[in-house]
Amino acid sequence: MKSSIYLLNWTVPLIEEHPVYPEDLCEQHLQPSIIETLTKLSEQDLLYVVAGSTDLNESSLERIFERLGLSRFIQGYFCASNVQLQKGTPAFLLRTMMMLNTAPGKVIVVGEDYQLDIQPALLLGLRAIWLSKSDQTSPNPKVRKLAQLTDIFEPQSNEVIAQ
Repeated sequence: MKSSIYLLNWTVPLIEEHPVYPEDLCEQHLQPSIIETLTKLSEQDLLYVVAGSTDLNESSLERIFERLGLSRFIQGYFCASNVQLQKGTPAFLLRTMMMLNTAPGKVIVVGEDYQLDIQPALLLGLRAIWLSKSDQTSPNPKVRKLAQLTDIFEPQSNEVIAQ
């Protein structure tokens, strides 16, 4: 049985946070070692993709991840069109958890935007990983801050992961 459910913002595996056109994405836009990272994560946890862009729906997200060679790691896709709420709110995360029939203690939200990805998760008591290359420290000591997802298995000093 898988231990945690990761809700990954759709841009997490990419080198650039906001590519110009999602339909132009290809493997060269992926972070180095992302395949290995997702392989290891998916062996023990369930991975889902969440997206806030109203231009993206479940099938377009699936096509993007297929083209990137990452769809084999992803269990499903959540966006405004199938959740019926806009990402970036606690309500979006609550509805997503209801759709997954899972408890908050199993969910880890991973995103680059502190206000849209991390804050809603914290309001619900969810664990969160903030991906940021900035020098800014996390405003909340319970939030794990990484430069990129591929750092997730690196030992972290002075960081607390919310339980």
